[in-house]
Amino acid sequence: MDMSNLWLQSWQARLAGFARGDTRREGIRVFCYHGIVERKTDPQLERNFHPRDTFAEHIRFLRQFRLLSLAELLEELSAKGDDSRPAAVVTFDDGYANNLLAAEIMAQARLPWTVFLTTGALGRDGIIPLIELSLLLLHGQARNLEALGQTFQLPDTDRRLSAFRAIRAHLKTLPANQREQSLDAIRAQFPVGETQRLLHVFPSLQMMSWNEARQLAGAGVDLGSHGVAHEIHHAGQPEAVRQHELGESRRRMEKQLGQPCLAFAFPNGNTNPASASELETAGYRLGFTTRPGTARRAANPWLLPRLEPAGAIGKLAREFYWEPKTGGKDAHE
Repeated sequence: MDMSNLWLQSWQARLAGFARGDTRREGIRVFCYHGIVERKTDPQLERNFHPRDTFAEHIRFLRQFRLLSLAELLEELSAKGDDSRPAAVVTFDDGYANNLLAAEIMAQARLPWTVFLTTGALGRDGIIPLIELSLLLLHGQARNLEALGQTFQLPDTDRRLSAFRAIRAHLKTLPANQREQSLDAIRAQFPVGETQRLLHVFPSLQMMSWNEARQLAGAGVDLGSHGVAHEIHHAGQPEAVRQHELGESRRRMEKQLGQPCLAFAFPNGNTNPASASELETAGYRLGFTTRPGTARRAANPWLLPRLEPAGAIGKLAREFYWEPKTGGKDAHE
C-alpha cells in the first residue's frame, strides 16, 4: 500500500468513527503481536500470527504517531498532566524465531519495539506447552485420544479442532503440576519424537535461540519476560509457581543478555489480585495484560492493558482512533 492510500485509510477511519458517534480513544495504544510469517500455512496453528506484508502495513500506519520504547512508556506514565498526542508501543509475546522478520521491518523503519521471551522454551526444539498441545491434537499421528475422562476421536480436522479447544480450555485452568501431568499423558499417546517432527513440519512455531535474543538486544530491541514455562497466573496457580515464573525468568534473562529485565507480560493475559504486588516485589517496573484498553497516565504500571492488532489496515486504523462498542478477546497462547 502506497502512502497516499495509507493516508486515505487513516482519514476514512477517523470519519467513520465520528459518523457512528464512537468514543475517541485516548491513552497509549500498546499492541500485542505474536508472530510474523511470509504467508499462513495453517489458520489454526498460526491464528495469532500476521503475514509479513500486513505487519509492514501496520508499521507504515503506526509510524505516523509516536512509537515508544519501554523506557519512554515508563516516562509517559509517570508524567503529570494529560497528553492527547497519539502514541503506541509495539510488543511481541512468546519469543518465536519468526520475530526476526519483524526485526527487519522495525530496523528499516528505525522504530522501537519489545519482545517478551518465554525463557524455558527458547531454542529450535523448545516449545510452549499449549502450542505443543495444538500441534499434537491438530496434526499428530493418532486416531483417538484419552483425556478429561473421555475418548476423543481424531479422524478429521473438525473433530481434532473440537478436541483441541475443549482440552486447551481445561488445561488453562489447572495448576502447573496438574497441567504438566495432563500434557505428559497426552504426549504418551503419540509416537516418540512427534512434537519435534511437527515443529519441523511447521517451522513458524519454532522459538528463537538465546543467541538470536542477544542479537536483538544488541540492536536495541527491548526484551522482557513472558515467564519460564508460560504458566498462567490465574487464582488457582500456586504462589510458589507464580514467583518462580517471575523470578527465575528474570534472572535467566539478565544472565543471558547482560542487561536488566524490567517488564513482564502475563501469559494468556491472566492476572490475580496479587499480581501487581508480585511483579513489584520481583523487581519489574512494568507489567502487561491482554485486557483491552490503553495505557493512561497514573495507571497501575504492573497491570497495563494491550490491544490485539486487527489484520486489515482499515480496521487497525479504526481501532487506533476509536473505542469499539463491544469488548475484544483477551485470551491467547
